[in-house]
Amino acid sequence: MPVVFRSAVRSALIGLLACAWPLTHAAEASSLVSTPDGSYEELRFYTPGDSIPTNVGAAQGSSNLCTSGANAGQVCAETLGFQSITAGLVTSYGYAETASTPVVYQNLSPAHAGLGVAALNGAAISTDTSIDQAEGISLLFANPVSVLGFTFFDVNHQAFAPGSAPTIQLIVDERNYTLNAADTSLLSSIKGKEFTLLGGATSYYLGAVRIAAVPEASTWALMGLGLVGIGLAARRQRRS
Repeated sequence: MPVVFRSAVRSALIGLLACAWPLTHAAEASSLVSTPDGSYEELRFYTPGDSIPTNVGAAQGSSNLCTSGANAGQVCAETLGFQSITAGLVTSYGYAETASTPVVYQNLSPAHAGLGVAALNGAAISTDTSIDQAEGISLLFANPVSVLGFTFFDVNHQAFAPGSAPTIQLIVDERNYTLNAADTSLLSSIKGKEFTLLGGATSYYLGAVRIAAVPEASTWALMGLGLVGIGLAARRQRRS
């Protein structure tokens, strides 16, 4: 094998390995991911079956407010953080026009409840925890992602039936989208860092979100260099 060819192949492999290293390193750092086909990560905010999810909300800058009364055993705070492999920390915020202090509420029981919004009045948390009209919830990702789909549940913690599913408004970087609450997959992925879901005529809970990484410009550049190196090496091999 000519020296030039070996050098080009070596450079191409180094470039490709440099692209793949961040994904391998991230996978070793955490095991909180469900990837049936290895192409996306699903963050589940609900309790699957009778087990508590691995991504139980951890309050960011605030203590857990659900400590007594009707909400005991649940998780709620002004912001809740969930650790993901794909995007790092995912921070959720609640909005409510009727409450001076809205909090994000994570139901851990019954199964298939998910994230909602509740009002903090003094030391009391409201018992209405679904996302209602004039309310909303935001997911802020530490790194840009492609959102491939959402899972929504109704106030009875059931999936919405296709024939009677409400529409849910989504705002991403000042772009507006209309989602069908029964569709768990989007027709095309939506890229961004902050995703805000608004409440409407029908109340709901956010059960899960499916995300995929958005390659950085440097990653694309390294991949391009690697492919160019492979092409040059093959061309020189044919000439020799």
